[in-house]
Amino acid sequence: MRGVGTLYYAATVITAGALAGGEERVVVWTAVACIIVSIVVHGVTGGPALRLLFAGLREEQQRAADPPLRPRPAPEPASPPAR
Repeated sequence: MRGVGTLYYAATVITAGALAGGEERVVVWTAVACIIVSIVVHGVTGGPALRLLFAGLREEQQRAADPPLRPRPAPEPASPPAR
C-alpha cells in the first residue's frame, strides 16, 4: 500500500510540473528503488520474524496445555529412636 502511495506522490509532483526534466527522472527512480528495497527487506526478514513470534506463542500454548504440577506427598514421620 505504501509503495502505491509513493508512486502516487511521485506522479503528482511530476505532473504538477514542479520539477525539471532531470529531477523528474531522479524522483521516479528513487521511488522505484525505495519500493524494491522495501519489498526485498520485508521478504527477507518477514519469515524469520514470524517464526520467532510463533515460536513464543507455541511455547505459551504448550505451557498452558501441560497438566499442573501436583505437590509431593508429605514424607512419613520417622519412628522415634529405640531406647
